[in-house]
Amino acid sequence: MKRTATSIAMWVALGAAVAAAAQKGIPQPSAALARNLLLDAKISGNLHTYNKGLRGQLDHMIYDPQKQRFVKDSQYHEYGVGFRAALGIVPESAPAWWMAEWPQPVEANRIVLSGTYPNQPQPDTAWKIELRQNGQWIVHARGVGGWYDAGRYEWGGPEIESIRFDALRVSVFSKDERTPI
Repeated sequence: MKRTATSIAMWVALGAAVAAAAQKGIPQPSAALARNLLLDAKISGNLHTYNKGLRGQLDHMIYDPQKQRFVKDSQYHEYGVGFRAALGIVPESAPAWWMAEWPQPVEANRIVLSGTYPNQPQPDTAWKIELRQNGQWIVHARGVGGWYDAGRYEWGGPEIESIRFDALRVSVFSKDERTPI
């Protein structure tokens, strides 16, 4: 069963004020209390263009750690193509993607993304996490399978210096010219 849900639960948190407080030795909130910057973002994606049906909506994956629940009620908290639908060969130059954009740059020192459900393995799906800085897309991380295959991507924390960007994009695509997703 192939599925191209960009993530099950997503949050980008612990902005500049929290990072500055950490440098001053002020006790920090736990990750569960950090504000999710995605709550203020415009969310978009392109899975509808594949005409394979959709599971969930763009914002069903956004988690609010302060309230300890997903922002929208949803059965599975996902955004993906229809159940058992495959996208075929998807080149990196034209990937399936999910994106968050802010009207002004944000600063974050924590990014958490969750992968697919264990019963829908994606060990051969390539992925790329990009941040837009000053109008240019910068690759933050990339790989094949890994966190996307029923795992979790975690970067940063209170001890990490914040990075500034105005958009975050998660793309998935075929790892080569022979492997469908």
